[in-house]
Parts: sequence; structure tokens; C-alpha cells
Amino acid sequence: MSTTQVLGETPYASPGQPHASLTGRIDALPASFGLWSFITLLSLGGFFELYDLFQTGYISAGLLAEGIFHTGQAGIFGIADQAAFASATFMGLFIGASLLAPLADKLGRRLTFMVALAWYGLFSLLMATQSSAEGVIFFRFLVGIGLGIELVTIDTYLSEWVPTHLRLAVL
Repeated sequence: MSTTQVLGETPYASPGQPHASLTGRIDALPASFGLWSFITLLSLGGFFELYDLFQTGYISAGLLAEGIFHTGQAGIFGIADQAAFASATFMGLFIGASLLAPLADKLGRRLTFMVALAWYGLFSLLMATQSSAEGVIFFRFLVGIGLGIELVTIDTYLSEWVPTHLRLAVL
């Protein structure tokens, strides 16, 4: 004897109820403390990632005031250091998001997220210790790679693990 499930029907999970797929199992998860904790932690990761991305615009002014960055042709590559800093950030984001983030499909989202987070943290710390424009810009490029990987991985990870009946509440 077979059973038929109506499309769109997502019953809550119970120990004796088999599910045809992992997606069906995830969609059947009830709202629990563990699930909301997971969603909160990933969302906090996304918040700090965006905060770091937005600071690209105003951190340059502080580095210029400290004499680390230079304006005009006195900067690295013959352009203002602020421009090189922003360019390095977005070049790193491009490489991380388009070339390295797809590795999450092969290595797993969790491992990719953890490696990208460690990468981002390590190179952010190293960037903070630099006293030259070249060092800051180089490490900002490496930070951008980690941010690019996280940018894609966090959103995908959340969309895969949040049950369909909770997605509106999470948004």
C-alpha cells in the first residue's frame, strides 16, 4: 500500500514518519530553539560581513588622516590609495564570490563557511597591523576574498536550512 502526499503539505516531523528526501525532512522541522539559534548565528555573520563591507567607504578617510594613505598620483599604482583600497575590496569579493564560493557545493556549506570565516578573521587581523598603504591594500584584497565566499555561502546556507513554513518569519 502506498501513501500520497498533497503538494505543499508539510507535516511536522515525528519519529515514526518517513520522509522521501532531505528537503522534505528539513521542511518538516518545527520552530525550535536550536533552529532559531542557528538562524541567528548565521544572520549575525551576515550582519558583520555587511558592516565590514560598508566600512570600506569611511575607513579610507581615517587612514588618510593618519598618513598611511595618500591622495592623487602619490598613492600606490599611481592612483589615490582610497581608490586602490576600494578596488582591492571589490576585486577580492569578485574572486571569492564567483570563483571560490562554488566550492561549497563540493566541500559542504559548513566547512566552506568556517574556512571563509577563519580566512576573513586572520587577514582582517593582519590588515590591522599594517603601517603602509601597500600592506593595508594587499590584506584588504585577501579579506575581500573571504567576504565574497561568505556573502554567497551564508545566503545559500540559510535558504537551504530554513523550513519553507518559517521563511517568511525569517525574512
